[in-house]
Parts: sequence; C-alpha cells; structure tokens
Amino acid sequence: MKVLRYVIIVICLFFVGEIHAQEVKVSSIEDMMKSIDEQSRKSLDNLLNGATSKLILSENRDPVFVWSEEGATKVVKIEDESTFSVLENIKLAQSLSTAEVLVFSWDIRKPISLSNNKLSLFKKLKYIVIKTHDELNETVLKEALKDILPYLEVNKVQVLFDELEQPS
Repeated sequence: MKVLRYVIIVICLFFVGEIHAQEVKVSSIEDMMKSIDEQSRKSLDNLLNGATSKLILSENRDPVFVWSEEGATKVVKIEDESTFSVLENIKLAQSLSTAEVLVFSWDIRKPISLSNNKLSLFKKLKYIVIKTHDELNETVLKEALKDILPYLEVNKVQVLFDELEQPS
C-alpha cells in the first residue's frame, strides 16, 4: 500500500512538472538575449532590428510594407493598440500568416485587446513583443494577457517586453 502511494505521488509530481514546463515564457528582450545561444540571438536580433520584411499597421493610414518580400512578412508592427481591429482585414491574411513577430506598444492603464481569434491569423507566430513606457514585469504582463495565455502556451509563443524611456 505504501509503495502504491509513493508511485502515485511520483506520477503527480511528474505531471505538475510537465505543466509548469509548458508555461508561457515572459521576459524582457534584454534577459532573453542573455539567455539564448549565439545563433538564436542573431536570429532574434535580425527579426527585431534587422532589414526583415515588415508590415506596419496604423489606424490612420493604409498598411505599409517595408523591405517587402512576396509572401514572406516576418514582423507585424501595430502602431496604436486600437489598430488590432485592422488585423481582421482579409487582404492582410497572407502577410499575417507568415509573420513570426507581433510588435505593439501598450499603456499599462488600458487592457490589451488581443484575442485568440486575432492571434489565430498568425500561423507562424513565435514572439509577441510589447513596448511600453511603464514599468513592467512578468506578473503584470501575465495578468494583462490572462485571456490569451492558454493560446500562447499551446502555440509556444514567447512574450517579450521592452521598457522604453519616458518621453521628455
């Protein structure tokens, strides 16, 4: 009977460990760059800062493609959070489906209006990058993203944040 109890405890601990291992990774870009190998660092740096095919969306103007490569948009940048509704534009479906990075700015006083439906348009999404002038940490971000965390976990999307300097 004691042996059975120990076996059950070990199995439970194993599954608890597996569940925590699948948790969404949330970290600053700086911490992420320090924790990954050289090749991954170069790849991520190129996606975030390099001459990679980008789609810039804004509420006030038409979509802008930068360094456009046919069918190979790697980064989607949303200039204002209210622009999330633009993601549902059927003309952008191909560009969104190839994007690996979604970048947007966030004011901590407002909810993040990103839904599973909007995220499902990104078939190859690896990173969500949140830029803010507010002080952020993993706990604050996980709370703000709580509605989409299960989707991010299943699709192995990492959340990165970048604290910008306060404007003068």
